[in-house]
Amino acid sequence: MTKMTKEIEQSIKKDPKNFKNYFDLGNAYAKEKQYKLALKFFKKTIELNKKFTAGYNNIGNIYKIQKNLKQSIIFYQKSIKVDPTYINGHYNLGVTYSEIEQFEKSLESFKKVLELDSNHLGALNNLGILLKNFEQYDQAIKCLEKAILLKDNYSEAINNLGNVLMEIGNDDRAIDCYKKAINIEPNKIIAYLNLLDAYENINNTEGLESLINQIKVKFPNLEQTKLYEGILLFRKKEFAKAKDLLKNISFKREIKHEILRNSFLAKSFDRLDKTKDSFKHFSNVNKLTSHSFIGKKYNKKNYIRLIDKRLKFFKKNALQKFSLDYPVPTFNPVFLIGFPRSGTTLLDTILRSHPEIQVTEEKNMVAKMLSKIKELNSLKKISKKEIEILQYEYIAELQDHADINKSKVIIDKLPLNIVHVGEIVRIFPNAKFILALRHPMDCVLSCFIQDFKLNDAMSNFLTLKDTATLYKKVMSLWEIYHSNLKLNYITIKYEDVVKDFKTSTKLILDFLNLD
Repeated sequence: MTKMTKEIEQSIKKDPKNFKNYFDLGNAYAKEKQYKLALKFFKKTIELNKKFTAGYNNIGNIYKIQKNLKQSIIFYQKSIKVDPTYINGHYNLGVTYSEIEQFEKSLESFKKVLELDSNHLGALNNLGILLKNFEQYDQAIKCLEKAILLKDNYSEAINNLGNVLMEIGNDDRAIDCYKKAINIEPNKIIAYLNLLDAYENINNTEGLESLINQIKVKFPNLEQTKLYEGILLFRKKEFAKAKDLLKNISFKREIKHEILRNSFLAKSFDRLDKTKDSFKHFSNVNKLTSHSFIGKKYNKKNYIRLIDKRLKFFKKNALQKFSLDYPVPTFNPVFLIGFPRSGTTLLDTILRSHPEIQVTEEKNMVAKMLSKIKELNSLKKISKKEIEILQYEYIAELQDHADINKSKVIIDKLPLNIVHVGEIVRIFPNAKFILALRHPMDCVLSCFIQDFKLNDAMSNFLTLKDTATLYKKVMSLWEIYHSNLKLNYITIKYEDVVKDFKTSTKLILDFLNLD
């Protein structure tokens, strides 16, 4: 027992009904890491004063330290039930919900904190992290930039801002953030790791190698350094050395680094013609991804249901049977479609080199246009005016990504727009489609081993069976489209482009009426 605890216990003997003395004693024992005693005296405070919010809060803190998060949440909730304006209760509840991956509830807790105190640094920082995970990037940046404005040396918020910027492809600014966080806190390991990740992401091998050497001196026992050494060896085409190094490390509690390790192990084995080992580690990557936060966020069945609805609808309904009253089109779009990894990016690269072609890459113009259509059945009786509005929606969105007055042809490249061909031709009857095809086995395997940014559609690529199932459904839907609808399209096979570039390219240019 310390001198402080003795003095507080003397105060309790003199005034045993004073709840604040028990609270001070609980805090003293908590500092000494005597958590059972701390819990005992914090509970005594709320026996004496049932409206003492800090007592409930500190009981929650002790349970949190003891990893009893269920009880921790109960007492944080009690603190804000007593006083709905009690900021510490809301904040601690937000942190704890985040730890147990109840992110929606965590989000609401941090928003409540900021309603009560718009300048709360911890809430701004944590809300920024959550908004990034929910892909609300603009709002995430606003939160983190406000936190940094309030405290310019807030290294944690600066580091997290770097993470958001990396996610949206602003690599240079993200790297500046990580460097600034390191300058503020030279021992901030997470900022070094994020900087390594950034250099790897942009394939800056010089920056990666220099930083690895710096970290090995500063943090000689850091296991993650070996991961990036292995990646560097792979980048230098030293595949056997990369494989040997990556095999002998593990990050069971760090899913991000374990995914990265398996990914480069898979690639190294592939380059060494060790097919079974390569496949095993690509499978590990996808299994780990499916258990990550982002993997749990999306539902592969949603996309399958979307396709099944179209299979059923367009099998029964040929659009030419519907009432057709079209406005005179002022613009006829061209769509580059196909299953992912079927060669659309190769065609994109070829076609955008033509002086009269612009290509918009992976933009959701079609999805935004179709969001205005409530259900597929409405396509049967859609009016001329409604079609005009939908055409306007598409063109207005397209103008954000391309200058429609600059080029003779603008190509909308988004492979899985193949799923929405039926709706597209209902709105743009003169639309042209360039269909990229590749051998199904190559296409399916390539999707399975590709590191796609996840959504409902891409979640189907986490197992080989799901990938093959999605391929079959998508191509079955295309069969229905070109059998039942009047389509203006050309098919280009990936293998033909590789074997005979000139002939394949000329076919497309003739189709587009270009020299």
